[in-house]
Amino acid sequence: MRGGSFFVLSLLGIAACSLGAPKPVRYVLPSGTVGWVKIAYDRSDGKELAVENGHTVMLISDSLKVTTRNRMNKSWDGSEFYYKGADGKLVRLSSKDGDQRMLWGLEKTSDSDGDREVFFVGKQGDFTKVFNASGDMGTGLLDAKPPDPKTEADRLKVEPDLSK
Repeated sequence: MRGGSFFVLSLLGIAACSLGAPKPVRYVLPSGTVGWVKIAYDRSDGKELAVENGHTVMLISDSLKVTTRNRMNKSWDGSEFYYKGADGKLVRLSSKDGDQRMLWGLEKTSDSDGDREVFFVGKQGDFTKVFNASGDMGTGLLDAKPPDPKTEADRLKVEPDLSK
């Protein structure tokens, strides 16, 4: 009987620890969106995100910025990324290397300003344009002239400020 009690207590402990754990996130963007997505977590002025089928659902507008009350999941494990068409159909986006890759620069940051996520959505050529326009970033790959800010490239530039 002692072994059975230990097993039950162990299960209760595991369940208690996992209740408050952040769920993997399903990121849903308007179809064809290209640019840097910026998400700020644990913000009192943010909205609470819905949970569906074991995933927190992050609906991202054309502004590509989200502020939420939710806690950030410290891992990308289990995360899913989708474009949502006008008909409501979801098309999964890939972060795997290859011609279909649409996700770049996935980063999670926790510091005195709070928890934040940033990632780029678009084809490799879109990401490369932004990368080339924003600076070398220590790689030594840059010799390109920055694009005219009055063009689409201005919309794709990196803006490090996430308002609280």
